[in-house]
Amino acid sequence: MATSYKTPGVYIQEVSAFPNSIPIDIPTAVPAFIGYTQMAKKETDNDLDFTPFRINSLHEFQQYFGSMPAEKITLTVDDVIEKNGATEKLTQRKVDAVIPRFSPHIFWYQLQLYFDNGGGPCYIIATGRPTGAIDAQDLLRGLQAAQQQKGITLLVFPEGGAMQNPAELYALYNTAMQQAASTQDRFVLCDVSNQPVPEGNDVSFFRKMITGGSSEGLRYGAAYYPYLQTGIAACYAPEAVSIIHHTLIKETGKADSNINGALHGLTMADKPAKTTIDLSSALRSIQVTLPPSCAVAGLYCLVDNTRGVWNAPANVSINNVMAPVIQINNNDQAELNVPIDGKSINAIRSFTGRGVLVWGARTLDGNSTDWRYIPVRRTCIMIETAVAAALQQFVFEPNDANTWVNIQALIENYLTELWKQGALQGAKPEHAFAVQIGLGKTMTNTDLLEGMLRVQIMISVVRPAEFLVLSFQQKMAV
Repeated sequence: MATSYKTPGVYIQEVSAFPNSIPIDIPTAVPAFIGYTQMAKKETDNDLDFTPFRINSLHEFQQYFGSMPAEKITLTVDDVIEKNGATEKLTQRKVDAVIPRFSPHIFWYQLQLYFDNGGGPCYIIATGRPTGAIDAQDLLRGLQAAQQQKGITLLVFPEGGAMQNPAELYALYNTAMQQAASTQDRFVLCDVSNQPVPEGNDVSFFRKMITGGSSEGLRYGAAYYPYLQTGIAACYAPEAVSIIHHTLIKETGKADSNINGALHGLTMADKPAKTTIDLSSALRSIQVTLPPSCAVAGLYCLVDNTRGVWNAPANVSINNVMAPVIQINNNDQAELNVPIDGKSINAIRSFTGRGVLVWGARTLDGNSTDWRYIPVRRTCIMIETAVAAALQQFVFEPNDANTWVNIQALIENYLTELWKQGALQGAKPEHAFAVQIGLGKTMTNTDLLEGMLRVQIMISVVRPAEFLVLSFQQKMAV
C-alpha cells in the first residue's frame, strides 16, 4: 500500500537493495551433556536441575556445577629400614596407590576431556547429586528437558558408560535417537558399555539392543569403541585416602622383623623424609579410564570450527589420551565398520608415530547409502535447520509468484555459499544443488487452496573418501 503524504515537504524512503540471507556460520556442534553434578546452583540451591544451562569453559562448569567427588584411594607404603645399633636408614620404599572401585560419577572427568579436545560452548543438564548408582530415569528426565531447547545439536550422556545395566543405557540411547529424529536438529553420540552383558560380547549386545527407537532413528546416531586410558589424574581428598604402612627392619646381627600398621590421612611426618612427596606422586599416578563419547564431542567441535561440518570427524588425534584399552587391528575393525546389520561402530585406534586416532565416520545406519556417513547426516541437519528458520518470515505471506521468487533466491544464495566453501560437490552450482518452487512444479491448485507452499531442494553433499585404492602395474622400460 502506498504511503499517504499530507504535509508538503521532502520524504526519504530506503529500499532494500539485497535479498535477505541465511547465516552460513551457524553453530553445528553444541552438545548437551546430561548427568549428575555436585551442585546445580546459579542463584538459589539447585535451581539449575533439569534446566539446560549454557557454559563456555570448564571454569564455568566448576562455578555452577562443582567438580568431581573424591575417589576412595588405598595407598600401600612398603619400607625397608636397615638398623645398626641406634642408627636407622631407609634403604627401600615402594608406594602403590589403588582405587578399589571408581565412582560412577565421572561427569567432571568427561568435561575435562571434552574441552581438552577442542570443545566449545555446550549445555549442561544436571539430573541431581551424585549419591550412588546411575538411575536411568534421572537421565531420561534430563533428556526430556533437552527436547524443547533450541541450539542443541549433539546429545551426550557422560556417565552412561558407568550404568551397571547396559540394557538400560541402550534403551536411553534409543529414546535419544527417537528425539533427534523427531526434532531433526540433533545427533546422538553413543558409547559401547564395558559392563558385563548377559549374553555374547559387548559389541554384539550393543547391536542387539540398539534400534534407534524408530525406523529413522539410527541415522541420527553414531557409536564409538573402545574406552580410553586418559592422562587425567584421579580426583582425591586427603580424608578419602587410607594408608597402609608396612615396615621391614633389617637389624645387623638379628633376624629381619616386620612391623605392620595402618595409618589414616596423609600425616606421616614422624616417618623418614620425603614421605609426603612420595605419596603425592603415587596419588597423581592414578589415571582414569573413560568412555570416548565426550572426547569425540570435542573433536566434532574442533573439526566443525576449523574445517566445516561437511568434513568427517575422523583421522583426528585425541588429546590427553594414552591409549585405547583394547588394541584394534584391521581384522577387528572390519566387523566393526561394515557389519551385516549395518550398525557400524567407529573404532578408536592407536597408530605408531601418529597417536590415538578416531578411525571411522559412520552412523548407525550403515546400510543406507543416503545416511551412511556422519558428515552427510550432520550437513543435512545444518541445511535443514538453517532453511527452516529462514523461511519463518514467509508464514502467512501471499502464496504467489513474488513470494516464490524471494524464497528461491534466498535458498539458492545460501546453497551457493556452501558450495563455494566445499560443502557441496559439483563443478558448477547447478551441478551441486537445485531449488524448485511454483505452481505446476511443486504445487497444485489444491495446495494453494489449502495454504500449502512446497519447496523441493536437491543437494549433492560431499562424502568422505573412506577407502583409497591404489593400483600399481609394472611397465617395461623403453
